[in-house]
Amino acid sequence: MFKEGGAVNIQSNDLQIDLTHCQSAIALVKRGAFPLLPDAEPRCDALLFVFTVTNQGTEPLEDIVITDPLLGGAVQGPQSGDDNNSNTLDPNEAWIYQIQYDITQADKVKGEIENQATVTATIENTNLVIQDFSDDNSIFEDDPTVIDISHCPPSSIALIKNGAYLLLPDAEPRCDALLYVFTVTNQGPEPLEDIVITDPLLGGVVPGPQSGDDNNSNTLDPNEAWIYQIQYDITQADINLGEIVNQATVTATIENTNIEIEDLSDDDSIFEDEPTIMDVSSCQNPSIGLIKEGTVIDVDADGCMDSILYTFTVTNTGDVDLVDITVEDPLFGGAIPGPVDGTDIGNDGILSVGETWAYEAVYAITQTDIDNQSVINQATVTAVSFANIPVSDQSDNDSLLEDDPTRTPVPDDACTDGPNIGLIKEGVLVDTNADGCLDSIRYTFTVTNTGGSDLDAISLTDFILFGN
Repeated sequence: MFKEGGAVNIQSNDLQIDLTHCQSAIALVKRGAFPLLPDAEPRCDALLFVFTVTNQGTEPLEDIVITDPLLGGAVQGPQSGDDNNSNTLDPNEAWIYQIQYDITQADKVKGEIENQATVTATIENTNLVIQDFSDDNSIFEDDPTVIDISHCPPSSIALIKNGAYLLLPDAEPRCDALLYVFTVTNQGPEPLEDIVITDPLLGGVVPGPQSGDDNNSNTLDPNEAWIYQIQYDITQADINLGEIVNQATVTATIENTNIEIEDLSDDDSIFEDEPTIMDVSSCQNPSIGLIKEGTVIDVDADGCMDSILYTFTVTNTGDVDLVDITVEDPLFGGAIPGPVDGTDIGNDGILSVGETWAYEAVYAITQTDIDNQSVINQATVTAVSFANIPVSDQSDNDSLLEDDPTRTPVPDDACTDGPNIGLIKEGVLVDTNADGCLDSIRYTFTVTNTGGSDLDAISLTDFILFGN
């Protein structure tokens, strides 16, 4: 303050004062150390975390709490550093906390343990709380602590499922059964127990092993391989599809723990999880047969045979189920509706192996058929297997093994559905003048209405008799 002539002149400049040396501060360093095995190799079941808490300020700190989520919360301690047992962290004092951590299977799978802790404290005789995030080696940083455990491979189990064809005496693969071989190996460092293979194709748990547990310990030791074998009965559904696609699962427990591990089977590798595929297409021999039979019938019960009832018998003569069954007959202009109710067993639209379906169709006799004295015809059946293999057969009159057309005799007195007429001409030698010498032929013309309608304006023409 300066005073001139009774006036007061006040001047001021900003003044900066460094008070950082007066700040309260706390620091936390978290390190990891491996306990050693007798051979000086680091253990893979546990490690030791060491926490160092220091007071970097000028005032004592109390209520020191280290919280570490990896260790389940608050860390107990300190084990050393509070030299005067004051429960107060004095300036430049360092408290040491130590706690063992059990390495988990998840840690081993990841190959490292990454984590960060927090320390909190209260400035003595105040309610002011300060804190710090841990660092791995410096009081001035807040980096997480990363422990490399790549030398500790995780416990691992592997399952390979192979299929083997059983052979007939002629070395052809059997179509009724095959053999599955399961190989289970311990790919980790620790023994495994409670080994269970589950395969839904085989109805659940696979019994065994048949070999591999050399010391009969019921424990799958590292690098040990157990072999399971089981026969599988091939089903009609398998043959229909032409292949068997399946995958099994193996589970185990790490010895003396409750930690369970598992693996899906692969067909040839311990590093993959692909299903095992067995080709049974060689067992597919789709075949179909058709028999067509005709019977002359009287549809309208008027006493005159007027139609032919055709019965089509379709049989699955192969060893795979068939679908999309179609019977076609040019006599009827295309596909025959069907099958007849009750002939499709299960009404499932599937012509199973050995199953027979029946189709029926009525054909109206024509004058041409009467003139020809028979109807000769052949139908065709087509189908496909579930593997989209097409099959077909031309009809036979009485055999599934032949392809002869069906011949149905038509009687002379058969009727037709529409207007129709029939003429029979008979001739007899006669002696017209009774002189004892046959000198003429007497013709008898029999005209019959063979149709379904009345007729009039009947006209009979015979050129040998000079016209009408």
